[in-house]
Amino acid sequence: MAGTLQQDQCSIWGALAQQELDTRTSSSSGKERVSDVVDVLERWSADKQLDINSYGFLLRQAMSIQEGRRIVAHIVRRGLAKHTFLKNLVMDMFKRCGEPEEAVRVFLDQMERRNHFSWNIVMSAQLQLDHSGERAKRTFDRMPIGRDVVSWNAMLAALVSSEEMDLAVEAWHKMACHNLVSWNAVIAVCSRRGDLAAALSVFEWMPDRDLVSWNAILSACVQNGENEQALELWERMQQDAVKADKITLTTLLDACANLGLDALGASLLQCTIKWNSGEPDVVVANAVLNFHVRCGNVSDAKAVFETIKYRRDVVSWSSMVAAVHDDVAEALDLLRLMLLDGVAPNKITSLGVLSVCSHAGALDAGCSFFLSLEADYHTRLALEHYICMIDLVGRAGNFDGAQELMHSMPFEADNVAWRILMAAYLQYYSA
Repeated sequence: MAGTLQQDQCSIWGALAQQELDTRTSSSSGKERVSDVVDVLERWSADKQLDINSYGFLLRQAMSIQEGRRIVAHIVRRGLAKHTFLKNLVMDMFKRCGEPEEAVRVFLDQMERRNHFSWNIVMSAQLQLDHSGERAKRTFDRMPIGRDVVSWNAMLAALVSSEEMDLAVEAWHKMACHNLVSWNAVIAVCSRRGDLAAALSVFEWMPDRDLVSWNAILSACVQNGENEQALELWERMQQDAVKADKITLTTLLDACANLGLDALGASLLQCTIKWNSGEPDVVVANAVLNFHVRCGNVSDAKAVFETIKYRRDVVSWSSMVAAVHDDVAEALDLLRLMLLDGVAPNKITSLGVLSVCSHAGALDAGCSFFLSLEADYHTRLALEHYICMIDLVGRAGNFDGAQELMHSMPFEADNVAWRILMAAYLQYYSA
């Protein structure tokens, strides 16, 4: 009876701590809320009445690593650190606050007893640390206890990260049961395999759908070139009263740009701008920027580029390079400014510069840039770079040079390379 009374008192104190924090949260900004979590912790723990559930609540509320460490210090001082329940939440806090290595360290060095939640959390942390998915796969294989659907979902994510799509499909079929995350994951897997028909079948079969499901199938359609199918699904999504988010809108803008549907794209653009009012989101801004570039609205693209002056990433810069079309000087100037801004160019950026040189007929500038890619820009040459150079040399009227470049490149020529060489041949012999 005494134990029950004490337990009830602890739960009451925990509930009161949560009530006070909720009250403060509703009337304060995000920064004030962070200090409020610690303040509530200090005030209530002074009475030594907080139980593991109360500390668990506070760990879930931690929004920064500093705040989380303060809560952990209190837990250690109270002698509650050995509880597996709290250790799991500490691991989750570290993972959520951007310290996945700390979460793994807790799992490996500080846990006497582990349950399936522990193993699932550490796999999620390892996926943050190792994008190849290898560490998470090894952990999955070592699990000594029954794997649940969360464990299998982590394994699916690991296999997708390591580009092992066939194994991911096999793993999905081995699962005893599937939840919404599992169904959404296999849509993405089918899309990455280029099997849109399978992705659509999964989408139709799944018992429930959420916004992630719709975004996954819309993205699958666009990535596999079925842009009209994506717009048809968008109509169904509206009929089902599913509210779009930035991922939905950016995917649909890509579909409109691919189809050259300026009118529908402009309508979606208004929704996007309304959704993105206030502080611009760089992902949304990049989608709008890319839409304007692909529709030839260079002045609108530049206007969007200016709105994200201090948040530009490699996608933003690469889109603007593509926008200049045949102005080599401007493309190279953008590249210089990009480097000064601390953003490293990637494969898409370099292909954009080579494409500008090709359209401008700037053979010398293009050859100089191509030869400097590996040494000066740390960009590994790919087949696409050689195809751009074949196009550049061919457009300059040097068919023999284009042919020699294709035969000497360290890649097997694909259909695109042969088509470009044929165009150079026709240009050369029809001149």
